[in-house]
Amino acid sequence: MKTLLFLFLLLPLISSGFAADTVPYFYLTPTDAAKILGQSALLTLKSEKQERDALKYRCAFTAVESDPVSGETGHVYYNYEQYRSVAAAQKTYTGILDDNRRNGNIQLLNNTGDEGFFQSDSNNFQLIMVRKKDKIIRMKVNKVTSTTSLTALKETVNRIAATL
Repeated sequence: MKTLLFLFLLLPLISSGFAADTVPYFYLTPTDAAKILGQSALLTLKSEKQERDALKYRCAFTAVESDPVSGETGHVYYNYEQYRSVAAAQKTYTGILDDNRRNGNIQLLNNTGDEGFFQSDSNNFQLIMVRKKDKIIRMKVNKVTSTTSLTALKETVNRIAATL
């Protein structure tokens, strides 16, 4: 019976394209999302897709209430991508960085993965993207509110990047 229970608990990890120690959903937890958004949050999106060049995982959490100051509802989006090679990850990262530079407000990050950047328009979004070896993570807050914590966003990204 214990074996059956073990297999039942392990099956979702086996059927996933991710090894048990790298399941990205567990990198961004509801607790992390709540710290970033400054209030409780619900998982509103979760997807995994094997594409030609990468295994891609996405999830999103949405604040349970709108901000009392702005009336906006905050969201935090998390993307994890594992490429077939470091070169493919570098190419994707560089392409996105170059595209985002056209919009300005890019701050390159030191000591976070192999390379990374932060971008914000101060009012609507905060984005951090990090590449480490053949992996890329992106975390973005949409609808920055009076309760959004940039410190929690940075701490969460740094913690995740350290595990890649």
